[in-house]
Amino acid sequence: MNRCIPLFRWALIALIALSPVGCSKAPTPPVVEAQAPRGDSPEAALRLLEWCWNQRDMWRYAGLLSNDFVFEFAVPDAGDLGRVESWDRVDERTSVSNLLIGTVDRPAATNVRLTLDENFRVQADPRPGKNPTWHKAVVSNLVLSAHVDGVPAELVGATTFYLVRGDSASVPRKWVDRTIPVSRLWFVERWEDGTGEVGALKAKYR
Repeated sequence: MNRCIPLFRWALIALIALSPVGCSKAPTPPVVEAQAPRGDSPEAALRLLEWCWNQRDMWRYAGLLSNDFVFEFAVPDAGDLGRVESWDRVDERTSVSNLLIGTVDRPAATNVRLTLDENFRVQADPRPGKNPTWHKAVVSNLVLSAHVDGVPAELVGATTFYLVRGDSASVPRKWVDRTIPVSRLWFVERWEDGTGEVGALKAKYR
């Protein structure tokens, strides 16, 4: 009996060494999904705009635009396209959804990447009647790269965003982030295209 014990112990050690439990393999790191920025500041609202385009998240994009949102084309766009110089929230949602998601008749653009400045200079909204506490303006460089109908394109230029805080805004409550009080959220009220190209691209997908 006593001579069997050492043999049993060696067999047990060998079994543990070969067992997956005994392996020293490092654990697999968890998959971290991209998190949407919380639009609780003018800067965060613009980061959310970037995020929505790059993640093709039309639900959050719809919740980021105020009900009275306006997209203003650069001056060259209005004449070239034979369109009015601006459009509203419905047109914006339709165009961007078609561009990012696609339609039955036309596929979405691919490899879409929208990038704004790394740091924003937030200023008081200079438009008449705008309270600087609730209304802000940001001028940012914008780079939008995409493959449109299989052809690569890169649109670059300055653009201006006007933002309004939720307690002074007409907000699309159906799409708003309900985990944050609306009064703390910021919304894009106006987007003035200074590139002359972003508006033209949106118009193609309207």
